[in-house]
Amino acid sequence: MSVIRPASRGSSLALRSLVTSAPRRWWGAIGPAIGFAGGLAAAAGLLFLFMPPGPSAQPTVGGVGEAPQMLQRLDRVEAGLAAATVEVTRAAGLATRAEALARRSAEQQALVGPTGDRFLAAALLLQSGIASPRPWLREYQALAALAPEGALPRPLAEVLASHATRGLPTEAELRERFAAMAP
Repeated sequence: MSVIRPASRGSSLALRSLVTSAPRRWWGAIGPAIGFAGGLAAAAGLLFLFMPPGPSAQPTVGGVGEAPQMLQRLDRVEAGLAAATVEVTRAAGLATRAEALARRSAEQQALVGPTGDRFLAAALLLQSGIASPRPWLREYQALAALAPEGALPRPLAEVLASHATRGLPTEAELRERFAAMAP
């Protein structure tokens, strides 16, 4: 449970996202179960729809007339079973999609919360540090420590780490280097 603080620009955004994300979290947890139960109910309904109401009212002599009726009944049961299999497969697919959506929603919520705000602040500090020619190791370390899973790709992190201890050269330094290399 989050504590409500005096209104500020960032806290009102966090409170709004907390209030609007409650139904999505509830649906992400309950939605697959409802979908699966609906699929089972549809399958049971189809089976009972195709089942005959009871034993045949017409008596048969020696079971000769019973074979076509049994074949018809078997066809109806097989059709109901095929429909139920399709519904169960569909429900399983929906459950998988719901789980993936719940994971994505959780990842987005991690970027919106207090950790996400701190990560954004560290990224802005690193941006201002890169703009100056001085080393920016502390800013890079703060960004790397606060980065959520997958927010800082490995190639980018390696390039930033290689330049963090010495900083980037100024425009004047680059001109001197290029002038020395020119024929």
